[in-house]
Amino acid sequence: MRQRQARRLMPLFMILFLFFSSVPCALAGDDGWYIAAGGGKAWFANDRFLGAISGDITQTFGGEFGINGAVGYAFRGNPLRLEGEVYVFRGDVTELRNTLTTFMGGSDRHVAGMANLYYQHALRGPAGRTKPYVGAGIGVDVEKWGLDLITASGVRTGGRFDTRTFFAYQIKAGVAQAVTSRLDVVAGYRYFRTQKRELNSPSAQIAYPHSAQAIHLLEFGLRWNW
Repeated sequence: MRQRQARRLMPLFMILFLFFSSVPCALAGDDGWYIAAGGGKAWFANDRFLGAISGDITQTFGGEFGINGAVGYAFRGNPLRLEGEVYVFRGDVTELRNTLTTFMGGSDRHVAGMANLYYQHALRGPAGRTKPYVGAGIGVDVEKWGLDLITASGVRTGGRFDTRTFFAYQIKAGVAQAVTSRLDVVAGYRYFRTQKRELNSPSAQIAYPHSAQAIHLLEFGLRWNW
């Protein structure tokens, strides 16, 4: 279902790409410092973890999104870019499967600091304003996760969150389109993943193993070169 939702957004990417390709403008500067900001629709993969009593539990998510800000440097005379980025992801927990507790709600939040390396190269000829890119990054992810449950003994866990820091990596691909001599519009796809985690159970306050958190993101943004 999530893959079908992602496919439905692809025509929007094509419309924006064709629109900005038709705008007459000078090629944006491709070297020196830049700042960037953006965001988009995220999809959190199902998370599997061990419950205090229930055993293996799967949680699913809804309403996911991500926003980011970055500062980077494009090297003169080659297609490489280095970038420092902060990304925020958030999703609501919509379902718990195989649990003995009464599920009321929950959320999963991530704040990641990433160091990224990109390869970007402008197309030749009339399409020279269009610049496809690929990139990858590594960094740390601070996760804040909690569930609102009513346990079998009647204890409610609302407001109990656990915050932990984990290693994370990501890969990215997309297209930057020059709108002015300094401004690019960017559209792309990002795959973000953490290491396997341990987070405290909201009911028992004991750390239990979780699967690695994988996040897919379709994103749009702006990049300004100075």
